[in-house]
Amino acid sequence: MTNLTPNAGPHDAAFDAPHVCAGCDNAEAAAHAAGAGSGPGKPTVNRWEPTSHHSSRNGQDIDHIVVHYTTSRNIEGTISHFKHGSPQTSAHYLIGRDGALVQMVGDGERAWHAGNALMNARSIGIEHVAAVGDRIAEQQARTSAALIGWLMREYEIPKSQVIPHICVPRNTDCCGDLFAGFGGGVKAGAEAQRKALHAWMSSMGL
Repeated sequence: MTNLTPNAGPHDAAFDAPHVCAGCDNAEAAAHAAGAGSGPGKPTVNRWEPTSHHSSRNGQDIDHIVVHYTTSRNIEGTISHFKHGSPQTSAHYLIGRDGALVQMVGDGERAWHAGNALMNARSIGIEHVAAVGDRIAEQQARTSAALIGWLMREYEIPKSQVIPHICVPRNTDCCGDLFAGFGGGVKAGAEAQRKALHAWMSSMGL
């Protein structure tokens, strides 16, 4: 779940590690221009729903992926909130239960999803449409794995830097029960949620 204080929160030393990828002001354009990565291309974006809820990365490299869930199965409500809601929040990508991929913020811009300004600047935020208690759906999982795999290749992001929102850290149990079948869940702590996400990634060939 995207935190409702998008750029609030103290500077956290856990995210001061050296950058993994060499970037520029527009990391997305730079990666495409350089022909970064190998393997399957970017999954098809089924809908582009641009929001004004974003800002500049100020030259920060993209070196993390943050995984969220929406707490609601209403994809249209989430899209509307990311466009018009208050306080202003957003994510780069939104994945429906049916596997539909919606993009709302370009990779080269900072989406307001992590509740931490530094992490917002250096990460891609992916929301999964799911109610409280829902596990990741089969078609949703396929799209998510394809997107995460492409982002990892495109921006040279190691698996260790693909994290659930709870690891930012914030006062959140996100990404909920998406990966409860792999040892995660709302009652699990940050490390258990991280291990569950990575176990799911392994099961998807990532």
